Amino acid sequence: MAEQQNRIDIVSGIALLCLSLFTLANYVDLLYWFPNGYKNFPNLFGTFLGLSVIFGWLVSPLHRISDNLCIENACLIAILLLAMYSNMAFTIDHNHSHKIFSDFWKSILIFFLIFNSIRTFKTFKIYFHILVLGGFYMAYMLTHYPMYTGGRAFTPGSTLAGDPNDVSMVMVYSISFLAILFITHKNNVVRLGMIYILYIMLLSFIEANSRGGLLALSAACFMFVFEVKGLQKKILLSVLLLAFLGLFFYRYSPDMFVDRMYELTDPMGKDKTGSANIRFLNMSISFSYMTDHLMSYYGLGNNGYLIAKELGMMVTEDVFHGNHVHNSFLEIGVDLGLICFILFSVFHLSIIRKLSKSISALEGFEDPESKEMKWYLKGLRIGLIGYIVASFFLPVAYRLYLYYISGVCMVGIKLSELKRQK
Repeated sequence: MAEQQNRIDIVSGIALLCLSLFTLANYVDLLYWFPNGYKNFPNLFGTFLGLSVIFGWLVSPLHRISDNLCIENACLIAILLLAMYSNMAFTIDHNHSHKIFSDFWKSILIFFLIFNSIRTFKTFKIYFHILVLGGFYMAYMLTHYPMYTGGRAFTPGSTLAGDPNDVSMVMVYSISFLAILFITHKNNVVRLGMIYILYIMLLSFIEANSRGGLLALSAACFMFVFEVKGLQKKILLSVLLLAFLGLFFYRYSPDMFVDRMYELTDPMGKDKTGSANIRFLNMSISFSYMTDHLMSYYGLGNNGYLIAKELGMMVTEDVFHGNHVHNSFLEIGVDLGLICFILFSVFHLSIIRKLSKSISALEGFEDPESKEMKWYLKGLRIGLIGYIVASFFLPVAYRLYLYYISGVCMVGIKLSELKRQK
């Protein structure tokens, strides 16, 4: 029995190692650091992926419960994937749709790899740390080596996200995860390191200059207060968070950042660039189209064609000047139709519902591991809700990092279920 358990641990450890290397290869652009390795790194990247698939498959039969927990989400993703593939037969821009689809199926693979490769709370915590370190790397690169284009700072050296809006999305869930690591860690030296990481991540918010990102961070802070028990503690934590974030942004924010965030108080009237007015108009056009079409012929990533048509713009002008819908849910709705919009929404809500049920199920457990696991699940719920809030203002429906969060959420749900059944 012990021998079999050792073999299981070895296979599981290799699966986690391959998955971690594959994850880091997404966060870190190896070609940025080693430009002469352009012939070898794609093969290396594929090797990590292949090994993750193999060992993840070997580990998956060892889970006593996995299929039942994942079946609902797997079905939703499978239907979405099928709809996307079928849609390419009559999409308005086949090349663009094909490129997005080829990236999207990798995201789906990531979701299942994470779910199948991580089988213990210990390996779950290790991978949790890796995601935070990946977020720290992106924040550090943005704050120390920014690349300015069109007045905005872009992140070099990362294949996961370079756009400042995308980086702010990654920071929302990275900060949520970091807060949970700070709460659950016992080593004060490590905690000091986490404070420095938080400092860099908050600076990256300022550098990214993303209004949607700030709204998502605010939602995550609100959810964090919500997770604390007791009215007095909620009030105290709210005051502390407001004071800390207020002082931090007052100390480090340039006037340009303050002016851009101040526009949130009246997006239609105080927006100097006019981008908020355009985005609200684009959302209105997209919503009207989506509600009238159960299925759409525009195809993956082509919602800009609808907006260009409605506004009488040239297609090239639309595509290259960003006049697409800045809302992930409407992005799916215009590209694929109302049915896929509903499936995409249910996918998010089902994970939040399962997380909430898992947290409630752990309430009766008083052992240290259960209490720690409960905090991790709360951190996942905070990060996912923060992401969803930002999704209402940013076009990130097909981005890879959503499926990192979703996969880790499903692992947490699975581990809590295993804990409950013991």
